[in-house]
Parts: sequence; structure tokens; C-alpha cells
Amino acid sequence: MYEDLAGNSRPLDYAGIAVRVAGLSDIIASKEWANRPKDREALPELYDLRDRAEWSAEDPAAPAPDSRTSDTP
Repeated sequence: MYEDLAGNSRPLDYAGIAVRVAGLSDIIASKEWANRPKDREALPELYDLRDRAEWSAEDPAAPAPDSRTSDTP
């Protein structure tokens, strides 16, 4: 399991200390698996982050969709 997580992680410098941060898809999968109330509560925001990252990867010049706005009144 660690090997799978490590493969999708990325390095991050935190206050001069190098740490590895789990990939967003792995964080989402772990929260879906745990299925605790606090994990279910966090999932919509994590899905939104994932969707925004996918959108910007498709066309880096395009503005990310804003889930706070809607075409419906």
C-alpha cells in the first residue's frame, strides 16, 4: 500500500523540511473508503479541487470553472 501512495505523491518543502504529500486521487480514495461522516463532508470540496485541476490540465490558459456561480437563478 505504501508503495502505491508513494508513487502518486509529490515532494513539498515545508519550513525547510522535505516531505512527501499524498496525491489528491489517493486522498479522495482513502476518504471514500473510510466513509466516516467527516470524510463524506470533505469529499465535495476534494472533488471540486480535482475537477479544477483536470480542467486546467486540459487547457492551462482557460479559466477554471467556478462552482460558486450558476446559470440558474
